[in-house]
Amino acid sequence: MADIIFHAHEADAPAIATLVNRSYRPTSDNAGWTHEAALVSGPRTSAEQVRSLFHDGSAVLIMKRDDTLIACVHVLNEGDACWIGMLATEPQLQGQGVGKAMLDAAELLAHAIRPLAQVDGQTPFSLLWLTCALAN
Repeated sequence: MADIIFHAHEADAPAIATLVNRSYRPTSDNAGWTHEAALVSGPRTSAEQVRSLFHDGSAVLIMKRDDTLIACVHVLNEGDACWIGMLATEPQLQGQGVGKAMLDAAELLAHAIRPLAQVDGQTPFSLLWLTCALAN
């Protein structure tokens, strides 16, 4: 069972919205540790809201395990910064490193978009690694 990170497409929006809602607003029998169900009711996002994230300067990364969507994260290049949000993991997989892997991929993408200043003449993040690590 291989976990693979991809760039999402608009067609993935309904599945991403379902994952985010299941992750943050689950039913009581399916709650992970990150849920907000006791604080806020109703869906956290919709497929239409997720679709609105697909534009220049914005990327949604998804992780699949055996063709099943298990995690997502959004990276937005805006102004002089990159913003990372909408990190969601399948509730049953929370606490197992899946979210950390997604956050690592999002940070790599953000640094590829906005490289840190070179330190001792070396760029701290490799675009080649990012290209190999993120399947299209």
